[in-house]
Amino acid sequence: GNNRIFPAGPLREGLKSGLAKSDLIFIIGNNQSRDFNLINSITLSTAKLNTALTGTSNSVASVTARLSSFVIVAQTFTKVSAAIRDGVDEALDFQRELIRLKQVGDDTSGVVKSIGDEAIRLGKNLGVSSNELIKVASTLRQAGLSANDTKVALETLAKTRLSPSFTDLNNTVEGAIAVIGQFKLGAKDLERVFDSINSVSKAFAVESNDLITGVRLAGAAFSQAGGDLNEFLAIFTAIRS
Repeated sequence: GNNRIFPAGPLREGLKSGLAKSDLIFIIGNNQSRDFNLINSITLSTAKLNTALTGTSNSVASVTARLSSFVIVAQTFTKVSAAIRDGVDEALDFQRELIRLKQVGDDTSGVVKSIGDEAIRLGKNLGVSSNELIKVASTLRQAGLSANDTKVALETLAKTRLSPSFTDLNNTVEGAIAVIGQFKLGAKDLERVFDSINSVSKAFAVESNDLITGVRLAGAAFSQAGGDLNEFLAIFTAIRS
């Protein structure tokens, strides 16, 4: 050899014989882009070796099969690792939002936990993001809704995510707050309100988001003039049509 830790000459393992003996290759580190480039590079080298060598087709085929198996395992492992990492990040974001919720509503830990549990339950049952819902809860508490009203409103708002008519959750949340404040309605009335908005949107050439924006911008003045929400929706739809 060359009297060094990484030998040269006859003590150094060649690519052909090294790959032939390998069942797995361990890559240390978390640079996924580099890892995949390295895997592709090894695969390409093996393919070139397959065409360059003569009389060793069985050996090279065995190497390629082993390496292909490793690539599949490595890619699967990387995807699982990424999923775990994303899950941890989402859990941390959820905990941070719970802290914000406690600060905004000045609630006890038990109340905050009950709202968090409701967000998780709705997320699982309706297939929506629990992190998104807990942020909505903070917005509702900041707007002055009680903890119980927040949980009631949260369920209605979570259901709107399942309707193609309501595409902007932030606008829908602000609309819910406007409806409650301007037309003196309660959180329990929101499901009926959004059902009405959805029905009007389907029956006439007007988007649900536009109706909600209209309520946010002009609902207060209309309510002060003595009108109710259904009258406002009818007039707004007639003007838009």
